Amino acid sequence: MLDISKISYKVYLIRENGEQLNLTDIVTDASWQENEGEIAMRVSVSLANIFYHGKRISSLTKPNCCIVITAENEGKSTEVARAKITEWSPQISGENNVIRLEGYDELYDLQSSQDNRYISSGVTTKAAILSICKDWGIPIGTYNGPANKNAKTIFKNEFLSDIILELLANAHKHGAKKCIVRAIKGKISVLPRAGNTTVYVFEEGLNLGTVNYKISTGQMVTVVKVVATETKNKRQKVEAIVKGKTQYGKRQRIYVRQHDDSLASAKSAAKQILSEEGQPIETLSVQAPDVPFIRRGDKVKLSCWIYTGYAVIESIQHDVKGRSMTMKLSKFKA
Repeated sequence: MLDISKISYKVYLIRENGEQLNLTDIVTDASWQENEGEIAMRVSVSLANIFYHGKRISSLTKPNCCIVITAENEGKSTEVARAKITEWSPQISGENNVIRLEGYDELYDLQSSQDNRYISSGVTTKAAILSICKDWGIPIGTYNGPANKNAKTIFKNEFLSDIILELLANAHKHGAKKCIVRAIKGKISVLPRAGNTTVYVFEEGLNLGTVNYKISTGQMVTVVKVVATETKNKRQKVEAIVKGKTQYGKRQRIYVRQHDDSLASAKSAAKQILSEEGQPIETLSVQAPDVPFIRRGDKVKLSCWIYTGYAVIESIQHDVKGRSMTMKLSKFKA
């Protein structure tokens, strides 16, 4: 059983020349977060802007340097966050002289870059994603994602992270497992959602703080209209209408069947949309003592009167100084 009271954190700066500095003793605040709908991790660190070998820390911590946070438990050190500095902000307030640093991991380039991508018919999701990463010079770690073949797809002026997420979502609509994208030690990995083998348990009265629970029907999809690809005269033929829980109202989405996609496959994708988005949305927000090894997309287990069962982390924020974390969760059936 993990004893979180014995976990210690260390914060390092890796300068552009490769020099590594241990900043742990001058950290006044540190946190990292993985937000819903994003693939890059964000790291924030505040430091006492003291002199180091005759120079202030602010002169050493420049944009493009790297911040690394590790967590040590039972003599084993694990990297839990890494970011390239994108914001450099020294501040003076009375006698306090501090510098605040913010940055993102390697996937921020994909999250901040738009491109036009053409996916030929038959190209697999794996090949399409790896091609994007190769073009942007991002090393590949582990790919345990879908390898399904795609219909011809054109992405125009879209952010690369959105293209990757859309490719994975489309694969899931056609039967593949849900997957997450994350950076691990500087490399991109595509992994099954809730695929972690170590599952942490949070119990009421033991290691569980505030729990908020909400049910919402506002974003439900109850009807999916399947239409054909546009013809020269711009008319799109309606080929099928797939209905879900219309007792909540008629909230319709359009699914465009590509030329090389069968109607049966399109109907299957429409049903998958209703399976994913056609239910009332149940969300949990949980505050708990920090477990630095937990990441977005991981599965955890809750035990409290509001909900007992498994849940998947949709977003997470870790606070080093407060030794706490906040998680947004969705229910999960193992």
